[in-house]
Amino acid sequence: MLTEKYEEAIANTRNNLCARLDRYGAANVMFRRIGVSSCVVMTADNVADTQRVRQLLTRRGKLEFWETYNSIGSDIGVYDLLYAANEMLTGLVEKAPLPER
Repeated sequence: MLTEKYEEAIANTRNNLCARLDRYGAANVMFRRIGVSSCVVMTADNVADTQRVRQLLTRRGKLEFWETYNSIGSDIGVYDLLYAANEMLTGLVEKAPLPER
């Protein structure tokens, strides 16, 4: 099970990196693992901005966690409050006089 997840993660990484390289016009992208390790070698032809691609491939990802609110299952959720506020503001805007030019 763990080996399958590991292989799946490597395949996802390959797909993501190839998609990033495609945006820069790369052709003949080769993605090769070094042995059974997680190290890979990538080569590509026709890359217009090699410095930008190098930065894209070598920088680390940034993982962030955000506090979220669940509007399902509660009596009054955040969505309901936002919807009510939107309806109230829409009514105010519709009743407001247009500015003169």
